[in-house]
Amino acid sequence: MKNQKGATSRAMRRVSARTTAVYSCGGVRIRVRLPDSRQLDRLTFWLERFCPGVDTVVNSGTCDCNVSCRLGGPATCITTTPSSIVLRAQWNDDYPASLAKFITQVFQKFLIPKGIFIVPSACVAKNGKAILFIGDYWQGKTAVALAVCKADPRLTLIADNYIAIRNNTVISGTKYLSVISNDLPRQTIKAMVVRKESRRIYFAHSVQPRAARITGIVVPHINAGARHFERVPQKEATWYLYQKVSRSISGEAILFNGSIPSPNLDDQILAAKRLYSVRRLLRHPMYYASGSIRTISAFSRRLLEK
Repeated sequence: MKNQKGATSRAMRRVSARTTAVYSCGGVRIRVRLPDSRQLDRLTFWLERFCPGVDTVVNSGTCDCNVSCRLGGPATCITTTPSSIVLRAQWNDDYPASLAKFITQVFQKFLIPKGIFIVPSACVAKNGKAILFIGDYWQGKTAVALAVCKADPRLTLIADNYIAIRNNTVISGTKYLSVISNDLPRQTIKAMVVRKESRRIYFAHSVQPRAARITGIVVPHINAGARHFERVPQKEATWYLYQKVSRSISGEAILFNGSIPSPNLDDQILAAKRLYSVRRLLRHPMYYASGSIRTISAFSRRLLEK
């Protein structure tokens, strides 16, 4: 009887190991348990797409938070505590992408007290200086960042989606780029790996910044018939950038095919720290740039040379 119980216990541990992964980012560790082990690979991919600097940990040790997804019943968040989050839903193959955004949100909660902020931004760097391209989806951030790099081989494309910053310095970017292969600046891409997810092609690259100090922020607006560049007033820039930085903590994902919003992990202390970081970041200018990709690219290169 004892041997049977021991065998059952070992089997359960093996199943748990196959459905559990531990991820690390900025010194924070999160253990994630899924109901289907086949989805761990896809979850890891989407985390590397959304969370800059994330790694999979083999020897997990103590974790800062546990996120568990359970099968059955209506989609809901059962419990949320500082160290444990339990979600429940009927599992679906489309869930890993939104779940990855939510786990990025959990990472941000623990990273903010460390002074690390995840910013939705494309980024290029040169000689230890970086320019951020911030805007809404499909606004042209990636197109401009790629055009800047193609025009100057000395520039490095750090990320097209999300970056992590600390003390006004870009410390990491996301692993996967969502771009067309013909548009890739070859001098910035190493060891490319192609992966297809949700009808899009993604390229993995190993380029990471080395203490790239942020020297400017560009909000691009692609309009071939325009040529307008202006510095955004401080008050407006603070409001705009604060909203963008807050996306990664206040809940950017809608979980389980739109069934429930991701839990809001924000609080007044985290909000105050974000606002302080935004004000520090805006010691450098933010510019609104409206024009063709070529003209915005030229403006951005001049800004980086200052």
